[in-house]
Amino acid sequence: MNGKEVRVGVSLLVGNMDNMVRFYRDILGFQTQWNGGSFADFETASGELSLFMYSREEFVKAR
Repeated sequence: MNGKEVRVGVSLLVGNMDNMVRFYRDILGFQTQWNGGSFADFETASGELSLFMYSREEFVKAR
């Protein structure tokens, strides 16, 4: 990207946090410190991508 540092963030609204965290953590191998709450973030090996998940229920409440 022309020598510029680029960081990308992606946020997903999910209906079932437990299933989605298990998929990204256990199947795809992303690292997370998720504690069972309505928000999860994941680390990637390069650090270039940030991946966040929010439960749909909590997102609607925050509007």
